[in-house]
Order: sequence, then structure tokens, then C-alpha cells
Amino acid sequence: MGFGKTVIYYGVHRFDYTRDTLRLGIAAQQFVARENNAFHLGDVFPVFSWHNTDVGSHNMDLIMDASWRPRPYWELFFQAGYNDIDANELLGIPDNAVPTIDAYLLGLSYRGPVASRRLRATAEVGYTHFLWGSNYDYNEERGNYLSRGVYRLRTHGFYMMPMTSPHGPGAAWTRFRGEVGEFGPLSFGLDLELLSRKDRELVNLVNTIYYPEDGDYSAYEDASREINWRVAPQVKLQTKRFGSYFLEPAVHGWKDDVWWELTIGGSYSTTWSTSP
Repeated sequence: MGFGKTVIYYGVHRFDYTRDTLRLGIAAQQFVARENNAFHLGDVFPVFSWHNTDVGSHNMDLIMDASWRPRPYWELFFQAGYNDIDANELLGIPDNAVPTIDAYLLGLSYRGPVASRRLRATAEVGYTHFLWGSNYDYNEERGNYLSRGVYRLRTHGFYMMPMTSPHGPGAAWTRFRGEVGEFGPLSFGLDLELLSRKDRELVNLVNTIYYPEDGDYSAYEDASREINWRVAPQVKLQTKRFGSYFLEPAVHGWKDDVWWELTIGGSYSTTWSTSP
């Protein structure tokens, strides 16, 4: 990084309350863009840096999470995120036309024994608003520093890797992942996913308008939805000497198209020590 460049910082502050079976958390995440690689003394102080009087272009999300273990091996978890809250809708206080921009995740997981085997399973449902991941840029003359939460654009259409949700804005999904192990060195898994997304030509992280001049969001609110699904079994091999490896064939469906993918991967780690 050089002082002639504009860099983007990402930071998270999180506070949690933890007991034996309950955890509650509240956090704020923000993207900050500063010209000439600027540094502020407030950056080194927790909490205070969020209230620095001149942090440059920045966008902040409020994230709340909770998890509860009602029984051994079981965990219920929930997460809610807000980028903007419409005060008129919530409290009747006059506000601009930007709606409440929210996202939610609810899930249940089990990690424990089943008969003589080991089971790990998670079921979840999620939702993102059609503006989730899009932010307000108040200085249009100097470019859209942080108007989209996108890490990397792909080359085909509007598909990309969003930084704020695995499925981008305007999505609702349900997913189940499970793995049964201890068949010797083998374990077997299954991943099922059903995804409903608003029309990608209208709702995306490229050209969706954050604040229309007429304040009319009906085109996005009434956008048609498309259904995607995925079925992926998995076989994993775990060895003591040579690492772990997996094979995952997957079948995908979108509109009238069906296609398959094959993923092969693995990991290996080693440790060593030296004596002086």
C-alpha cells in the first residue's frame, strides 16, 4: 500500500454475554475508505474509532446474534442484521424513503453420537432484503467508494462473491448439511439447498439503485423470483499419516437447466520442532 492510493478497511466490534448454555452478542461491522491511506489515532481505541469525527466514506451494519443449547449436542442459533432502519415504519418518525434493510438467519444443529456413529448436522433458513449489501455513497463526484459489498466480480452476468451474504440481496433459502462418520476412515455427507432469488437483472450488487429519485422501490419489491436447487453427496477419507480428502459430486438446477459439478479436495498438515 502506498500513500497515493485509496485503501478500504474492514473492521468488526463485537460484545457478547456468555453463560453455560446461552450466548448473546451484538456487533457492528463497517467498511471504511480513506484517500491516501489515511490513518487516525482513533483506530487503535476500541469503540471510540466508530465515533471518530472524520473517518471518511464508511458504511456500518448492526449485527445481533444468539445461540442456545437446550440439550447436550443440540444448538439453536439466530442472527439478525440491519444496514438501515426506517424510523417512519418503526416509530412513525418522518424519515427518508429508504426502507429497513435487514437480513436474518435461523438454524438448528446437532453434533454428537447416533448409535455407534458420529453425526454432524445443521439445518438453516435465511433471508436478505433486496438492498442488503448495497450502501449509500454520499460523495458521488469522487466515485462510489463503498456502494456495493462485493469482493470479486465473476465474468458471467451478475453473479459474484458478496461480502455480506452467501447468496447476495433479495434471497430466501433453506439448507441442510449432514455428515455421518466413523465408518473406519470414511465418513459420508449430504448437502441439500433450495434458494429463491429475486430477478438478478434487477436485484444485484451491480446496478440496483439504492435511493431512486422518486423514492419508488416497487420495481424491486415486485420483482419476479427464480428457484435454484442443489443436491450434493460427499465422501471423505481421513487418515492419520496422509491427511484428509473428499469427493463431492453435485447436481444443480436453475429454471429449466440442470447440470452437475465435481469437487475434489483435501488437506494435509505436519508439525516439527527444532532444538537449540
